[in-house]
Amino acid sequence: MTTDVGPTRPGLRVLRSFALAASVVLTSASVALAAPARGEPQSTGLTPDLTQSVAAVAPAALPLISRNVPAFTNNDCGVANAAQLANDSSYDSQWRSCDVPLTILTAVYLAYDLSSVAPANRSHVLVAWYNDPATLPYDHSYVPVHPCCVGTALDIPSDYTIEGNAAPGGGAYPTTGWVVITSVSGNHFHSRQHLIDFTGYNWLRINVTGSDGSPGASDARMNLDVHNASAGAQDDWIFFGDSITEIGLEHNSMSGAGGSGTWAQLINAANPSFFPAFEDGGIGGAVSQDGVNNINTWLALFAGHYVGLAYGTNDAGFQVTPTDFYNNYVTMVQAVISTGKIPVVPTIPWGCTTTIQQNAPALNQKIADLYAAYPQIIHGPDLWAYFQANQALISSDCVHPTQQGFVALRQQWANAMLANVYNSGTTTPPPTTNSVVTGAGAFTGASGKANFGFKIRQTGTVVSGHFNYSNKTDGVTFDCPVTTLSISGNSATFGSSGGRCTYQVTVQDIAKPGTGKDTFNLTSPVESNGGTLTKGDIAVRTGV
Repeated sequence: MTTDVGPTRPGLRVLRSFALAASVVLTSASVALAAPARGEPQSTGLTPDLTQSVAAVAPAALPLISRNVPAFTNNDCGVANAAQLANDSSYDSQWRSCDVPLTILTAVYLAYDLSSVAPANRSHVLVAWYNDPATLPYDHSYVPVHPCCVGTALDIPSDYTIEGNAAPGGGAYPTTGWVVITSVSGNHFHSRQHLIDFTGYNWLRINVTGSDGSPGASDARMNLDVHNASAGAQDDWIFFGDSITEIGLEHNSMSGAGGSGTWAQLINAANPSFFPAFEDGGIGGAVSQDGVNNINTWLALFAGHYVGLAYGTNDAGFQVTPTDFYNNYVTMVQAVISTGKIPVVPTIPWGCTTTIQQNAPALNQKIADLYAAYPQIIHGPDLWAYFQANQALISSDCVHPTQQGFVALRQQWANAMLANVYNSGTTTPPPTTNSVVTGAGAFTGASGKANFGFKIRQTGTVVSGHFNYSNKTDGVTFDCPVTTLSISGNSATFGSSGGRCTYQVTVQDIAKPGTGKDTFNLTSPVESNGGTLTKGDIAVRTGV
């Protein structure tokens, strides 16, 4: 069992009357009259190849296995089949409890019977719950560097357990036999995910004993997805950014404005082999410095692989210098890469305020410089070019898209990732034959200072080896075999599954020696930790 105590940060809890509030909006009314006319061509100051990304390897699929399985709850709020609202095909509806002050004695639960899923497809699962868009910002309690629009929490599960049950499926909900797999307390994020070993269980439930909410909305509300993670959690995404991300990538269909689904549903509709898990990490009013201030905390909560970084509109509004903006992005990109994850960066959207017109092109040029300096970055959509060419999709505040514009923005994000990731023509390669991966050293990550060592050999399709890990801060240790290995260039991912030895490690052999260059990242049900080596070396060798 793992326990996660969420960070506690006091913050204003003021209900926003409308979700479009952002720091730039505070001045848009006074500068809009001075903005260039929408029909006039504008210079972007960008290099011409912003949409060209380095060749990407398509992630291993993360199939959704909970859609429409039998769902049960002890609090349906008087709504027939309320539990099914959490796992039907519509993210516009959510399961919600009501009229119960949540405590350990008055817990509410949402349970799924997963027995119809083949055991091999549910031995390791990613459990993801989404309270947005009921609660708009990713972290409602966080007050940005330039406070403008902290939202109100509505029915966020703050204290809960994820549990399994081995009782036979196909019948009534089991009232006994539940085993806690992981627990969380003090949560104030509107979505969370957990990568767990589910071997031997047929039933899964989230048992909520506390709520982070507001008067009249202090219950539990969510959509809950379960994915087959037997191949890892590669197809798992989070998008950090400002209010444009917060609204554009929330979990709803936007059907009222012509939308047809969430970002994941758009990916699935275009390429049915994939149904990615994703979280919307947008916070209204955020600037790139807010990303820097929080990136390590946020990454420690994220079990997945792709990390969107979409800041800049508010940086332009607050006249952040191009140098400071670039340095902030470098910090965030390096933090993502050091944990074995992949950064995804779009351009700043076109807008018609004076500050955006004057400052954003230079900031977008820094994004072009970032692409050149860090080829690991997956290029997001060129939102400047798109909205400059479709100016009618920008609202009267000259900053945010219209409702139809947000539908288009979501589609641009889907199109870019379909082109640069999912339709790359390359799938995750099988393990390279006759390979040796070794490493030993130390690093300091978000979960503490740790030492590690491993030696792995693959001959043909047979993988053998051993892995040791010791976190001096929290006492977590691993002394486990290695049973899987995949290699891509100078990166290797290895791991094992089964009980205490369920883990996955991704390493990068960047330089010799590896101190200050090579990276190590561990993901497991009991700990996620990673960073750049402070001492030691990693070697990835093939064809030996």
